[in-house]
Amino acid sequence: MVCRYLADMSAAAAPNTRMALSLTISLYLLWVLATYLLEGRIHTFLRPEALGARLSYALVANILIGIGGSALVIRFLSRAGTVSTEQAGFRGLEHATIAVVIGVVLGFAFFALQGAPSWNPIVLINAYAQVLVGSIAEVLVCWAVIGSLSQSVLQEGRGRWVSLIFAAVIASVFFGVYHLAHSPRSTRRRW
Repeated sequence: MVCRYLADMSAAAAPNTRMALSLTISLYLLWVLATYLLEGRIHTFLRPEALGARLSYALVANILIGIGGSALVIRFLSRAGTVSTEQAGFRGLEHATIAVVIGVVLGFAFFALQGAPSWNPIVLINAYAQVLVGSIAEVLVCWAVIGSLSQSVLQEGRGRWVSLIFAAVIASVFFGVYHLAHSPRSTRRRW
């Protein structure tokens, strides 16, 4: 009797696919809505003087919802066995160090190839600070949460590589749609 109760309790405690998808889509929609309300609707990036709006957008949409919300969702899904932390991209310090070094080198290379408007350290730090939290939130929400859950759900019956390709396409679509919540692009650079 006790064993049956414990088995029923553990089955009830594990979230099903519908719960995992609901949680993931809710995080995404909340993040997109916060981005639209705090940045896109009021054209924050087109107004250099809007320091308070930039800070609110960075703190609420990106740090609190994008980064913090993703960490909570990944923790919940990994503890439930729906997604592994490795599948979500967390593979240890050595892997992270290599990825960061590659990211920094490629980032500076692309920045330089696009014709950097300034090499002034203050300008570089300002651009870095504005882009960093948004990029982290994008990677966590779209790739770590949506991509890993998509791969996990699609893997049954399709295999690892097919599910990985489909998951990358799904995450890419969500990533692209998210950018519609931002300000329209300016025709001139503002650094």
